[in-house]
Amino acid sequence: MKKGLKLGLWIGGGFLAVLGTTLAVLGNTAFKDLLDTFASTTNVELGEGQAEQLAASAAEMSQQIEEEGIVLVRNKNNALPLSSQDKYVSVLGWGAQDWVYGGSGSGRVATPAATNPRKTYDLYKALDEAKINYDPNLKAFYADWLSARPFWNDNQGALHTYSSELSVLYEPKIADYEDILYDSCFDYGDAALIVIGRVTGESNDCPKVQYKSTTKGGKNITTDATRTYLDISAEEEELLEYAKENYSKTIVLINSTNAMNLSFLEKYDVDAALVVGCTGDYGALAIPDILYGVKNPSGRLTDTYVYDFASSPAFALSGPYDTNQTGVTQGRYTNSSGVYPADGTNYGNVSGSATYPLCSFVDYGEDIYVGYKFYETADAEGYFSNIHNDYGDGYDGVVQYPFGYGLSYTTFSQSLSSVSLPNNSNITPTSEIEFRVVVKNTGKAEGKEVVQLYAEPPYTKGGIEKSAANLVGYGKTKLLAPNESEEIVIKVKASDILSYDAYDKNSNGFKGYELEKGNYKFSIRQNSHVAWEGAQNSVTYKVADTVKVENDLITGKPVHNQFDAEHICDGIALDGSNSNQNITYLSRANFSGTFSTKMANNRNMSDAIKNVALYTAAMADADIDNTLPDVAWDSGKSYDICSGDIGTKGNAKPNELGMLLGEDFDAPEWDDVLAVIPANQAKQSVLHGYCQNRSLPSINKPATSEFDGPNQVGSFNTEFGKSNVGYPNSTVLAQTFSQELQYHFGYQMGLDAISSAVDGLYAPGVNLHRTAFCGRNYEYYSEDPILSGKAGAQVIRGMLNNGIYVYLKHFICYEQEICRDGLYTWLTEQNLRENYLVPFRICIEEGGLTGIMTSYNRLGATWAGGHKNLIKEVLETEWGYKGAILTDYSDHQNFMNMDQALRAGGTLWMDGYQSNGNFHFETSSKTFNNALKEAVKRNLYMYLNAAYRKAEYEAHPDDGFIHVSVADATFIPWGRNLITFGGIGLGVIGLALIALTFIPFKKKEA
Repeated sequence: MKKGLKLGLWIGGGFLAVLGTTLAVLGNTAFKDLLDTFASTTNVELGEGQAEQLAASAAEMSQQIEEEGIVLVRNKNNALPLSSQDKYVSVLGWGAQDWVYGGSGSGRVATPAATNPRKTYDLYKALDEAKINYDPNLKAFYADWLSARPFWNDNQGALHTYSSELSVLYEPKIADYEDILYDSCFDYGDAALIVIGRVTGESNDCPKVQYKSTTKGGKNITTDATRTYLDISAEEEELLEYAKENYSKTIVLINSTNAMNLSFLEKYDVDAALVVGCTGDYGALAIPDILYGVKNPSGRLTDTYVYDFASSPAFALSGPYDTNQTGVTQGRYTNSSGVYPADGTNYGNVSGSATYPLCSFVDYGEDIYVGYKFYETADAEGYFSNIHNDYGDGYDGVVQYPFGYGLSYTTFSQSLSSVSLPNNSNITPTSEIEFRVVVKNTGKAEGKEVVQLYAEPPYTKGGIEKSAANLVGYGKTKLLAPNESEEIVIKVKASDILSYDAYDKNSNGFKGYELEKGNYKFSIRQNSHVAWEGAQNSVTYKVADTVKVENDLITGKPVHNQFDAEHICDGIALDGSNSNQNITYLSRANFSGTFSTKMANNRNMSDAIKNVALYTAAMADADIDNTLPDVAWDSGKSYDICSGDIGTKGNAKPNELGMLLGEDFDAPEWDDVLAVIPANQAKQSVLHGYCQNRSLPSINKPATSEFDGPNQVGSFNTEFGKSNVGYPNSTVLAQTFSQELQYHFGYQMGLDAISSAVDGLYAPGVNLHRTAFCGRNYEYYSEDPILSGKAGAQVIRGMLNNGIYVYLKHFICYEQEICRDGLYTWLTEQNLRENYLVPFRICIEEGGLTGIMTSYNRLGATWAGGHKNLIKEVLETEWGYKGAILTDYSDHQNFMNMDQALRAGGTLWMDGYQSNGNFHFETSSKTFNNALKEAVKRNLYMYLNAAYRKAEYEAHPDDGFIHVSVADATFIPWGRNLITFGGIGLGVIGLALIALTFIPFKKKEA
């Protein structure tokens, strides 16, 4: 054997041996759980006939949500329902070709695999099912003009694009197909169904200009700076005008992820309009039923629809519309170069290799006046008195459709039949009031009606900021026949109407929650603006003297300012008052003088802010508290919390001890169980939380799998999304105003998760629709915190009753996608407590929530996921929250890091698909070890509590639900085995090559 060949075999064999050994080790150590999650198969065998039953119930649920969530916003001269004779319609608009099933990112609805039997229905298919004829030539033209949206990747959607790439409006000019349109008017002229579509999603916000193409193939993108993405385009206006001139009826379908400006409905005198949202797989089937009166629309808007977006005080204060805009002079820190993320960090959510030019900020300068709370309060103060336009005078010239608005094909009456506290009674912060509302169908068609209860607190000019209207409860009737009645009961706690006086504005020497003296009016309303007529439909309660609420009314823990300069962890007040932010916050005492008409100009970043931009070793050292108790690890005792083999996914279930721990977070047995776990095993379990919760062999706890999303199990992370049903988006679910249906949906999602061997979901989301432009609004319910919280709580209850835990997202103030990494978010503590924290607390109290996901942005100057005041002080101490706190996906681990999160009360790190998370600072102090043990406990409690909740539910199940039992779950770890045995194979080959070098070689004879 030649020496060169021998050397080559040595090098090649050695490389293969090392590579093989490494793979074999990885297959059973560091990446074991992650491989089992992503590259394995769990064959779930359901009970006899349950697979078919589950698929049918999921399809029915998808359709029912859309049926009850569609909002009829316009119906001039009873244009709808269409007659059964109107069977020939023209479907106009390229949006019909590009039907919006869902947004992009974690809330998407995945496209079915080619081999999967799952069906999806767009408008065309829905009309086919209903046997409604539409013009095939029009459909063929749109498909040929542009078959699909460019830049839309099914796996990523809006991720890795700029909004100037994704948020493009495609619409041909009338001249390009006027002959086809002309023929369609004659042959399919019963009605024109015009589809107006808008879609966006994670990492992108809706741009405040229009990018559009009128060229075949979607080429030649132009810009219209006079309109936003959520306004109608000139080409869509042209189409509307054509339809009005040539069809007897013009009906608009708003198929959008976001609330649009619908003023064009008035301008072009459209006959009828339906807000259908994102329909999921089967939801579109409800549209023909609504159009033809088979079903009666009963949805109500969960946002305020206005004629001009700029009338919202939050509009101008929302961030730059695209990251690639050079020379932006608003919303950035001019001297932040070198500060994360403007330190060369890759902006991974857009195309190419862009970096952050400067650090960005957003000011919640509208203060507590989010959505309808501004419009109703401004109207009460006469702020709109000078408005006179083509739409109306005052409020009517500003607001097109109030929050809670929606029409029906029948009529109803509502009357407040009784209240548990008589009118003019005195109330206290602990008062609970029961309102009984009788709803009667006074029309000629059967239908469902929504009941909305609002509170109007007393307000003193210059005092505590108060909204003139506050939703405090809602309900929905069953299907009522003409002349049929039903009584709806709404229970309200006086604690829901407390004000948080962060600045002692009423000068009583107190900062905190107060029930201020005065009269509190409660009324049932048709929407946020229109009350039901009749003196009996409202009651007033009295508070003789202001009550200071010093302790939490549920936990009894002290409550005080947590986010002012005195108490906040970084010393930088959340409202920016001591860091030269110079923010003007909207005040009811002077709306005209405090309303922001433009975003704040670029400003300087203080040294104090720069100093806390990233968590450091010095910060970790400063967190050490040596007065804490010692922590014992690996006690040598033996406790198993599950029975079965944890190496065989799905076969290990919580045993009696596990159920005891799942029932009681404070059970004394916790101490002994936690002491068994080795420290390194505990560390690994909290460091690696991407789509998994790692196994703990020391106590026989199995690994679990966790995936997106709010509208489909496994929508974004796995192939499960190719098979599981996609549902209408969260906003449509909220538009049903049905807590019963919201619970049913959660229960159905739980069944879907079980059938896919999924243990937990990154869902739902209760961030607020602060503006109409947030790219992820479709994942969230509403602009209102009470509606968002109660809807989320019902969804969570349904999933927990199936043993599926959730991570409620995103904690906190995550209402902007552009520049979301490290975004500095400034607001008052009153706004934080009265709006953005409220839905999370409701989900804890009413939904039994045990999992929360934090957010990308900063709360003030500190990352939300590492904010002690937010997590440890408010969430865990004040509220008494018991459960896990997971970070969002850590794109950049030096910012969203587990060192900071753990010390702030976080419990699990989404370190990413590489599963490469590590602690970088001290890990030996009492502070670290106590925090680590607490984190492990909270993660375990979330898992065990879900099993306990399921067992309790199954012992006392509600009627009317199907129950899925997993008869057998066979786990095939093919991914891990492939890596492990492939590594062993490579190692053997390498050693064999090395062995060849020992074969003696003969020298050539002379």
